[in-house]
Formats: sequence, structure tokens, C-alpha cells
Amino acid sequence: MKKRSIASTSNSTTEQRKNKKQASQRASWEYYMEDGKEAFKTKDYTRAAEYFTSGLTLEPNQLILLDFRAATNEHLKQWPAAYQDAKTMIQQHPTAAKGYLRMGKLLTDRPFLSPSNNLTALKVYRKGCRLVSSTDPLSSLLNTLKEKMETRAAMLKNTRDPMNILPYDVLDLIFFHLPFHRRLACMLVSKTWHQFCVSWNGMWRDLDFKTGARRNVSRRVMAQYFKYAHGNHVRKFVLEDPQTAPHALNLLHQYNCLYLKHLTLECDEIVCARLLEVLPHIGGHLTHIHLDLQLMRDDVPFVQGLLEACPKVTHLYAGFAPLFRPRLLDTQSKGDPVVTHPLQHLYIYGNHDIEWLQQFAAICPHLTHLITNIDGCRPGDLLPSFPELQVLNLAGHLSYARPDWDLPSTPAQPGLRELFVPSTADWTGVTEAVILPSLPTLQVLRLPWCPLHDWDAPASDLLLELDMCHGQLSEGELMGALALYPNLQHVNLAYHPAVTDDVVHALAKLKQLRFLDISNCWEVTGYGVRALVDQHASTLTSLVIENCHNVSPDAIEYCRSLLGRRLFCTFSFGRR
Repeated sequence: MKKRSIASTSNSTTEQRKNKKQASQRASWEYYMEDGKEAFKTKDYTRAAEYFTSGLTLEPNQLILLDFRAATNEHLKQWPAAYQDAKTMIQQHPTAAKGYLRMGKLLTDRPFLSPSNNLTALKVYRKGCRLVSSTDPLSSLLNTLKEKMETRAAMLKNTRDPMNILPYDVLDLIFFHLPFHRRLACMLVSKTWHQFCVSWNGMWRDLDFKTGARRNVSRRVMAQYFKYAHGNHVRKFVLEDPQTAPHALNLLHQYNCLYLKHLTLECDEIVCARLLEVLPHIGGHLTHIHLDLQLMRDDVPFVQGLLEACPKVTHLYAGFAPLFRPRLLDTQSKGDPVVTHPLQHLYIYGNHDIEWLQQFAAICPHLTHLITNIDGCRPGDLLPSFPELQVLNLAGHLSYARPDWDLPSTPAQPGLRELFVPSTADWTGVTEAVILPSLPTLQVLRLPWCPLHDWDAPASDLLLELDMCHGQLSEGELMGALALYPNLQHVNLAYHPAVTDDVVHALAKLKQLRFLDISNCWEVTGYGVRALVDQHASTLTSLVIENCHNVSPDAIEYCRSLLGRRLFCTFSFGRR
């Protein structure tokens, strides 16, 4: 019997072991692939990626595994990993269409590369069409995508994106004049616009979540904006949602918004407590503070703490709840010197009195604008406490108005420029103590429901606006008052019983008249209104004659033909 040699026996055993090992490895990576596909169908992408990775450790260049793992990484938003798998597919299998299709999909659908992704994807599709055989079942899809991408590239070639044409300085100037909600809309135009807006430092200077907002911003979105802003770029923050205000204050503190200048919040008691904790860290450069305060305790010296935490604030708006009485610490009773504050504009509403304002004057002696509500206040007692006052508005909550931050802080000459005395004030000595001394510098005089029957004020060429609606002056006194101020531009005489055609003729003599309201003045007829319109048809910006029953429809139509939309009126029988 012939025996086998030892060498031949050894070679046969080695080949059997090698074939067995390859078969086991093949079975193993297929098992991993099947398990990964099941996890992919159930949207468990993390576990699917683990299965595909385990299979690739056994077969590193397996095309199907690389394609599945690239798709899984795409769902996990792991863009670099998905891009690397697609690149490996093309390198290891240059004649297979799967790699080119996966790479083109990543380039056109996912914004993780440069803005020229479409051109890069077109190059990938063209290379695939050259190398992939027509027998490949996916070759027809590859050709179709190449044609679509060529059409898109031709369209992009004919379009002109301002981002690629205008210099950076011009773009900076354009976006600087856009409000924050318009800048956010510009981020959705294209990937190029999105990248510019995110990287432009001025994008996050004004975080205004009120202007143009259709709904309240969520905490997650607000945190993402602060992450883009990097803290130091924020100069203005506006939010009128007390539910998210504590979270916003935490973000202002967390991202070190140390150069914040303008802060607007709607606060309750919890927000106010958190605000007093955060302001010492972010209030060093605050100049404008606008707070709508609600549900606060009376024993909280909130205004005092706010002024101490913000040494540079010049404009303060504090709208307190009607029953809240703001309190200031009395430093003089403790023997400590009074620390003055550079506050210039104060808009405060609440249950306070003239003693509180006089105490406030000791802290803020340089106040120039005071808008508040004090029923029964005597303006003559308030003016000596504020020697630098330029605007005094004592209107109550019925005349509640938002502050105008753009008012000039330093006028051309010292003295009171604007005076608003409502009917709820104490009119004792108003003419002698307030109007007469201030008339040489007054530009705006508002005296609604004025109880004065005589007008003894001197003439003035500086007065531009006069409001005497619901007044009690006689016809002669009213005509004499109008003759004293020839440069009037804005006149409101609504509901004034002494306004007649003669008064309207006196108004027609005002050469600079721009606005006139004579609503509900029943003694005015069409004759007077016609004469006024003929004189000021080219200069009037607004004429209001609501419910003037003695003005005929023919006169109304005549005025409308000359003024157009500048005329506001209602016919006596109700037609607009």
C-alpha cells in the first residue's frame, strides 16, 4: 500500500483550515449586516452603526457594509464619517455606482462642506458615468442625476448672488440696518447667506425677540443664538415673555454678556429677584433698561438696587403694577452720604407720590426727562426738585406711552421743552409757576381738559405743538392764544366747544401748520374747512374732522379731492 507524503498531507490540511476560516468570516460579516439592517429599519441608528462597524472589521472593503454605514452616519448627522465611507467606496470599488451615488447625495443634501457642493457633486457624477459599466443596475440612475446636476449648474451660472458680488463692507452696512427678525429670515435664503449671517459679528448684537415675532422663542433656540453670539457681541436684548425670562438671564450670565447696553424684559417677582442677582455681573455698561414689573412686594427696594448695580444707566423705564409702591432706601437717616446717579430719562408708573419723586431727585439730580403718573400733583412743587428737567409728562395711566429712546439728552438751550399736564393734576398756580417761566423755551405744550378760562401767557416763536382738547377757553381767548404762537405745526382742539369757523380761519393763518384735529367740534361748517384746505392743501400731513356734523358731505368730498388719504373724517350719517 502506497503511503502519502507528510508534505502533501500538511498542505491539504492548511487549505482546508483557510477555506473554513474564510467561510466563517463570510458568515460572520453577513450576520452583522443582517443585524444592522434590522436595527436600521427600526431607526436605531446607533446600534446599526455598531453592527456595520463590526462587520467591516472582518471585511474592511465590503461595498455593501460601507454603503449601509455611510447611510447610518448620515442619519446620525455624522457628516465627516459618512463622507469618508463614501470616499472609501469610490477608492476600493471605482467601477461600482453605489459609491458615486452616495458621495453625490452627501454633497447636495448636507451642508457640511463648502458652498460649491453642487459643482463638486457634478464632478463626482461625471467621473462615475465614465468608469461605471452600463451593465451596472444603478448606471441609469447615475446618468439621470448627472443630467439634473448639469441643468442646476447651468442655472446657477446665470444667477448673480449679492453675497458673491458685493464687498464685505457694503454687506455689513446693509445687514446693519435690518432688524433681528429680518436677519434671521436672511439665514434661510441659501447656505452662503446662512454662513455669512452666522459668522457676521453684527448679527448677534441686537437679540430682539419682540419686534416681528409671531410667537415666543423657545429655550433651545435662544440657547443656540447665544452660542453663536459668543456673549461679548451682544449689545441689546429684548424679551417680553416672563416664562422664559429667568432662562434668558441665566444665558446672559453664562455667556458673559458684559457689554450689554440695552435690556428689555417683562418681569414678575421671580424674574426681578433673579435680575438683581445677575445685574452686578452684566450691568456694568447698561445704559437703557426697560422693565414691565408685575406682582412685586412693596418692601423690595428694587429701584435702589437696580441703580446701584448699573452705574452707567441713563434711561430707565419701570412700569409697575398699579398697587405697587416703589421704595427707596433712605441713606440720609443712616448718616451715609447720598450717592448720585447719572440717570437722565425716567419713565415710571406705579403707586408713588411727589415725596417719593423728591427723594428720587436727591439720588438723580441730573434728570432731564420725567414721565410719570401722580394724581393730584402740583407741577409747581415738582419742578424745583429737578433743576435740569427738559421734559415733564404727568399723564396718568390713560395716557400710558412707550418711551422714546431717541430723544436728545442735551438740548440747544436749558429749560423745559415739553410739558404735559393732565386733568388729574392740581392746576393751582400752573400758569404762574410753570407755564409762564417755561414758555420762552417750550416747544410742546399739552393741556388736555384744561380748566383755565383765561389765557395770560406771553407770545413765543418756539412753540410748535399745542394740545388743548376738551378745553374751556372762550372763542376770543382761543383765537388770541393761536395768534401768539405763529409757528405752530401740530394743533389738537378736539371736543373743544369754542372752535368755530372763525377759529378755523385763525388756524389757516398758521403758515407752518402740519397736523390739525378738530373732531367733534359741532360749530365748524364746510365753509371754514374749505378755507383751511385751500390755504394748506400742500402742507397738511393730517386733518382730522371726525363727527363734525355741520360739515356737509360736499365739503368733505372737496377736501378729500385735495388731501386724499391725509383726511380723516366720518360723515354724520356714518359713511367713511
